Amino acid sequence: REQREGFRGWIPLAIVLGLLLVLYYAIRRLFSPIQTIRDGVQRFGAGEIEHRINIKRKDELGTLANSVNTMAEDIQQMLDAKRQLLLAISHELRSPLTRSRLAAEMLDDSTNKEQLISDINEMETLIEELMETERLSTSHSKLNTERQDIVALISDFVSARYEENGIDIVLKRPETVITLDIDATRIKLLLKNV
Repeated sequence: REQREGFRGWIPLAIVLGLLLVLYYAIRRLFSPIQTIRDGVQRFGAGEIEHRINIKRKDELGTLANSVNTMAEDIQQMLDAKRQLLLAISHELRSPLTRSRLAAEMLDDSTNKEQLISDINEMETLIEELMETERLSTSHSKLNTERQDIVALISDFVSARYEENGIDIVLKRPETVITLDIDATRIKLLLKNV
């Protein structure tokens, strides 16, 4: 009889523990989408605009996840439209620049000819830098590497860019040539930004 009464004393405790366990899993299931949404938003913030939050719920959390996905799609469409616009502009600008270069090459006056060709080269460089900056903004941009003397590249870029402004830059050349596999356009863009 004492054993039976002792066993009866454990029944309420077992029921309470069972209810607590059921409540724990129910609350965990209820709030698990919050972590999923948080992770998705962090991935968007890190630049993974293609990522979508996969929550199939009909409550407020499902509505929130759908709103975040819609926002990400809108941002992605805007970025794609900007990219297409830049491509179209660069294409449209290159054709007249090519024609201008041909016309400038046929000029007789060497002073005006050199200045005109220099201006055309600068415009082509600006277009190339604009396109390269756009390519760098994508997460999977391909490097166009080739083996080059890095010191000569830096020296040529710096002297061509700043010599006309009266800035003298002296680079100490190493005794041996340093050749690296580099993307020259991106190195020049990096130097320009520095």
